[in-house]
Amino acid sequence: MIRSGIPVEKALQSLAKESDGLLRRELTKIYEQTMMGVPLTSALEESSHRVNSVEYQFFTIVLALNQDAGWILCRIPCRI
Repeated sequence: MIRSGIPVEKALQSLAKESDGLLRRELTKIYEQTMMGVPLTSALEESSHRVNSVEYQFFTIVLALNQDAGWILCRIPCRI
């Protein structure tokens, strides 16, 4: 379960623990990269290239936009 007010990186770590297979590996990799100093947007972009899924690419774009623009995540999907 994701709690409000936690950093995106910690939310990704939480999601990774609750996921299986490819999603778990990708979210774990993103979290690990950010902990080593890779900017979140870079880690998300790399991940979106590795996963052949339009939905996953949308997910990474939304997170990157949130990181770059400081938008509130719940507002993005509602406006698209």
